[in-house]
Amino acid sequence: MAVKVFSVKSPATKRELTVSYDFGEDLAGAIALTNEAVVFSQYMAKAVISAQDTVRRLLNDPANSLEQVADKFAAWKLGVAQPRGGRGGGGMAKLLDSLAKGAVQLDDLPEEQLDAVSQRIKENLAKRKADKNRK
Repeated sequence: MAVKVFSVKSPATKRELTVSYDFGEDLAGAIALTNEAVVFSQYMAKAVISAQDTVRRLLNDPANSLEQVADKFAAWKLGVAQPRGGRGGGGMAKLLDSLAKGAVQLDDLPEEQLDAVSQRIKENLAKRKADKNRK
């Protein structure tokens, strides 16, 4: 038995709960708790996200041409997952934080990232305005 304890926060309700779940100690344990199809489907889902994340990071480097991204990804191999802090996919949050701290300058960002930052700011402002109007 390998019970993992973890906390989950809901940004929408600002509530948090610490829970535990037995995921199994290893591959055999995970299969014993569920079945091979469940373990493989979970593996595939995470593997696709890892592959997409790798390509996204390569695309975000303006020094990489599309051909270079394709070549670098062709050499990529799925590896052992590294734990992340906070919410998954915090790329935009980290970028906005880096911009706020001055660690990254707007002039340094490729046009696609500037568009994404602009869109996120517009969405956040619209949400704040809607929240104020509800009060």
